[in-house]
Amino acid sequence: MTRRAGRLQVTSLVAAVAIAAVLMFLTAPLAYLPRAALAAIVISAVIGLFDNVPLAYYYRVSGAEFAFRSSRRSASSRSACCRAS
Repeated sequence: MTRRAGRLQVTSLVAAVAIAAVLMFLTAPLAYLPRAALAAIVISAVIGLFDNVPLAYYYRVSGAEFAFRSSRRSASSRSACCRAS
């Protein structure tokens, strides 16, 4: 295991402990937040999950490729959304 891999595992462990602590101790105070505030927190956390750099590259290279790639992303997100409900 490299030092970098070890750091990533420690970071994941710290994040898991932090999430567990928030769920255990801050659930009641978070219940009083408006849903819009909670939605803003979730949206700001989710934005970092998307990698838009490849889509910008496809847009510069070929408009058709960009349309294909972005439609595949939205189609997969729609199917995941529909499966959950």
